[in-house]
Amino acid sequence: MQSHVVSGYVGNKNAVFALNRLGFEVDALNTTQLSNHTGFPEVTGQRLGGADVRALWDGMKANGLTNQTHVLSGYIGDPSIVEELAAIVRELPGREYVADPVFGDEGKLYVSSAIPRRFEELLLPLATVITPNQFEAEVLTGVKIATLEDAARACRVLFDKGCGLKTVVITSCGLGEREHKGHVTLVASVREFPKRVLVSRVAKVDGYFTGTGDLLAALLLGNLTKHGDVAAAVDHAVAGLQHVLRDTHAHANKGQGPSEESPPASSPAWWSRRELRLVQNQDFLVAPQASMLSEVASTWHDVE
Repeated sequence: MQSHVVSGYVGNKNAVFALNRLGFEVDALNTTQLSNHTGFPEVTGQRLGGADVRALWDGMKANGLTNQTHVLSGYIGDPSIVEELAAIVRELPGREYVADPVFGDEGKLYVSSAIPRRFEELLLPLATVITPNQFEAEVLTGVKIATLEDAARACRVLFDKGCGLKTVVITSCGLGEREHKGHVTLVASVREFPKRVLVSRVAKVDGYFTGTGDLLAALLLGNLTKHGDVAAAVDHAVAGLQHVLRDTHAHANKGQGPSEESPPASSPAWWSRRELRLVQNQDFLVAPQASMLSEVASTWHDVE
């Protein structure tokens, strides 16, 4: 359950494609139907409310279409949808629920302040896996993350808040260590080992892309289900994402002809060149190259 765009790759356009390629049937309940993502100068379409979501779910129930084994949620723009999503998850006993907060980044919220509060109150206690970015983890925990120890402490706070939470993956930490400048750090933790964290560091791909968190959350869900091991799931998910990002970056910056000019920044043409290239890299979502898996290989660290 998350946003949908007609053109491009964010939200459910990412999640459904990635999970299908990993071999899973997916029922997509879209919280928006937008022409394109919101980076473009113009956006048209509709945004669902809680009553719309409930009507869709009730129709599925009436036809016996509620045998889902996993739930994945992402962008939710209306607080009433949070309440309906919580009710739906409770109607699926024994489900695995991966909750991607998707309410802000780089120090800023891009939803109403009610969304993080309702997420913490209603969805976090139901989640089995949560995949916040650094800013979202800080908002949910009150822990300012500057070091690996801070990230581990934030994970422990999330475990305290989420009674059913098994795994926390903070998907993009800028920890500021001098030797890792130019890299992005992913930090994962499992409830059974609160003083150990799994760390994956990858070279930062220059440029601005949308939908990367949506894609990573779906890849983590699919690979956790396939491999049953957090380290293997993280390695395969991060490697698949890196294939997509590097190819998208290369495509976006491909040399123009001598008589052509690059499109102005943030114009429709500029954004179009930066849509994630999922179709072109779909095989790598399923089976990343061995060299990429080696590059992103995660390691366990003991922390206090």
